[in-house]
Amino acid sequence: MADGMFTAIWRPPFSMDAAEMREWPAGTTIAAMVAGFGPALPKDFDRRGEIVLAGRDGEEHVLARRYWSGTAIKAGQKLTLHYAPGRSGNAGKNAVLGLVIAVASALTAGAALAAAGPFSFLTAGSLTARHLAGGITIAGSLLNNALTAPPVATAQNSSTDTLSGPASVAGNVIGRGVPVPAVIGERDIYPPFVTQPLTERVGEEEVVEVVMALAGTYAISMPRAGESSVAEADDVTLQIREGQPGDLPITLIERYGATSLVNTEIAPHKTDPDDPEELENQTNPDASLPTWLGMGTAGEWDECWLHLTLPGGLAKPSAEGQIQAVPFRIRMRQDDADDWIHLPELHFAGSEVREIRPTIKLLRGDVPETVPSMPSNRGWRAVYAAAPGQEAPNPVTSGWTAHSSFIDGAGSNALYSGVEGSSNVVRVTVSGTEATLTLDPAVFAEGRWQIEIKRGACYDVSDFSRADYEYNGYVIDFFHYVETGGVFEVARTRDGLSDGCYLTRCCSVVNSHPVNSGTPVSDMTLIAARFFGRSVSSFKVRASSIVDRWDGTAFADFGESALPADHYHNVLRGPLASLPLPAELFDMTGVAAWRAANVTEDRRCDMIVEGALVAEVLANIAGCAFARPLASEIWGVMRDYDRSAEDPAQVFNMHNSWSLKMSRSFERLPDMLRCAFTDTEGRQREIEVWRDGREGVAKPLIETMTYVGLVRAADVRERARHDLRQLEERAATYTFNAFAETIRCRRGDLIAVNHPVLNRTHDSARVRAITIETVEEEDLMTSVSLDSLVRIYNEDDMHEAADMHAVTDMHTVGLKSSLRIRRSDGNFSVHPVSNATGQTGTLTLTMPAALPEYEEGGQTVRAVRRGNLVWVGSTGREERRLIATDITWQKNWQARISALAEAPVLFA
Repeated sequence: MADGMFTAIWRPPFSMDAAEMREWPAGTTIAAMVAGFGPALPKDFDRRGEIVLAGRDGEEHVLARRYWSGTAIKAGQKLTLHYAPGRSGNAGKNAVLGLVIAVASALTAGAALAAAGPFSFLTAGSLTARHLAGGITIAGSLLNNALTAPPVATAQNSSTDTLSGPASVAGNVIGRGVPVPAVIGERDIYPPFVTQPLTERVGEEEVVEVVMALAGTYAISMPRAGESSVAEADDVTLQIREGQPGDLPITLIERYGATSLVNTEIAPHKTDPDDPEELENQTNPDASLPTWLGMGTAGEWDECWLHLTLPGGLAKPSAEGQIQAVPFRIRMRQDDADDWIHLPELHFAGSEVREIRPTIKLLRGDVPETVPSMPSNRGWRAVYAAAPGQEAPNPVTSGWTAHSSFIDGAGSNALYSGVEGSSNVVRVTVSGTEATLTLDPAVFAEGRWQIEIKRGACYDVSDFSRADYEYNGYVIDFFHYVETGGVFEVARTRDGLSDGCYLTRCCSVVNSHPVNSGTPVSDMTLIAARFFGRSVSSFKVRASSIVDRWDGTAFADFGESALPADHYHNVLRGPLASLPLPAELFDMTGVAAWRAANVTEDRRCDMIVEGALVAEVLANIAGCAFARPLASEIWGVMRDYDRSAEDPAQVFNMHNSWSLKMSRSFERLPDMLRCAFTDTEGRQREIEVWRDGREGVAKPLIETMTYVGLVRAADVRERARHDLRQLEERAATYTFNAFAETIRCRRGDLIAVNHPVLNRTHDSARVRAITIETVEEEDLMTSVSLDSLVRIYNEDDMHEAADMHAVTDMHTVGLKSSLRIRRSDGNFSVHPVSNATGQTGTLTLTMPAALPEYEEGGQTVRAVRRGNLVWVGSTGREERRLIATDITWQKNWQARISALAEAPVLFA
């Protein structure tokens, strides 16, 4: 170190290069030194990095960040710069769970009509996978300890992975804030309704219209009502928007509504069963009068439809062809109002003994420009803005007067066929089965309204004068009673009448587009359907995900895919993510390599997801392709595959690690797994998978696993066998400690451990010097001098031993040690040694070895040099090969590393 300088040491995380050492003038502040390192340090080092000062007391001291700008370093001191990559353990878990995926959870104004205000944008929600509840003994063990956990349900998510539904015209409507389901891969699904099914009557035929949605972009096929295809059905009209960029809004349905099912009779007069002309209660006749039937609009509405049904028609069967009529009165008031507003009295007529479906529509708007012709006989045949009260000798009544907005100018207060031009009744138009009352917006303001309807006595139209409102020569109040000789009677006997009338539903309708006010919508698949006179119990489609696929350089090829890697990328960085992962934090190279394996191995993930944590969704996607989510300094996957041909990323021994422990579970393993799964069509299936060597045993121990995302029996069988083999081959967990400065691996890497606890022949040291001999102008390494003694074995095997009785330790028979070197170029080399059994500081190679060279700093240098790590062990077993599964950071910049066996037999 130069005089008047101090030294700062920095090694980037996981770097294989030597540590970077820089000298700085004494008096430089820590903040200035950090800034001076420039791009060599991570860009957030000033927030996440730590600086340790080697004190003169022999201890290391962490310098608090708040003092960096005011602390100047003295000459001769040494600093080390530390930067912890993404943490695992609890910190890592919280970080993962903190990142959630956004789905359109508030798609449409129709999603929850009762709430105030329409939807104008998509709101982010959380995404969780929908699975079958599984979770048994080994499932929990595999989820916690396996290198790659199986894609199964967890205790936190006990929902089903069956078809999301069933959806039908009767329900499954998504409300505000409820996540919209998504499909990964390809699945049959009942898409949920984002508008309530709206039933309109066209004439007497009922037409149901609904909008359904899925989060994401999909190719939609095989639409089915129940189990029958409706792709070419005459009574079903479909319009599909796949959520592609630039998709136009749906045009088949441009309104939405909320339906209240009433299904209640509009009660007539109560009459004596023995004499249907007399009221039932002669003591208190008012108790036998028709009563109001109430309902209410939604808080937001432009129209309100009252669907009436006369299941037995409107007729007097004993007088075939005689036209009968029933009058109706309607009144309305806002929720916070006291006074009712009267609407015109409506009379409906008919003569058939069959179901009749009349409709009354209330809508806010301007006065219609024209008044269409009124029906002359059947249908809505008369309208009264003012109906006179009953006159003596019968009990006098006050009559019925509609709000003044329904009366304009002079003329008759009645509207019926023939007087359309002279009537002063306005804002009413009628047809055979539909009466429309246009409400003045100045009178009928926005908001929730109470509506009540009442019916009067049925009468024979031939005895009624529409002009005078007289029945058999008298003004009769059909909603009251008449008195004859002290007996209270209905205006006309109910004997033999078929006039029962029910209010089936009240529909509040908003004449605005149900999705985003009709603007184009991407990243959400919409299905608009209109069913004509068809009863639909469920509606199902096959949805195939369209996501960004790997095109060789980036995830930029937009198309159908069920590959786990494509969906893993889509979950973290796709359009549904509320906080897409930055590209620099995504392991593009690793996930692309995993995707290539997905293609080669024919891996798929096909599942329905609906409402939980991203961490769980990622785990299930990865588990379908023998991987596990990995989140450290970058986000990717930890794959489980055959690594037999690979060198370890790092070797740990007594020189760079300590506190090695091994724990092993001795659970009783099942003989067979009963594997439940859901196929593409949503059918529940089950197969049996035996553990190796246990097939056919008497009274087998059986456990159940429920897999999600796997829809093919062959895939489930392969995954289950792998899970069973993991329980046997990876039952032991290895843990040890290491300093952060020495760690050059990450979770999922192949590592090696050399330690006498694992094998008595293991030992390690560092290179102090090498002996070189030149043979035919080539430098060859003949021996290696070490910085400490190691124990070597060079024992004859039992066929070579002259006298086996002279062998003192049978465990050493045939043991021969080899030397392995971790070279400076990052590669490994192995060399048998010829030393005699015993401890030595110099290892002689059985065969001289070439000295490879590589470029470093613009110069050609030898790959074996002073400081290289070496370890010895019995030939072919110089180390234990493991896979790092966890790195838990601890205080004093130490880490606890957990690992499982490489277990290449899993892939044999």
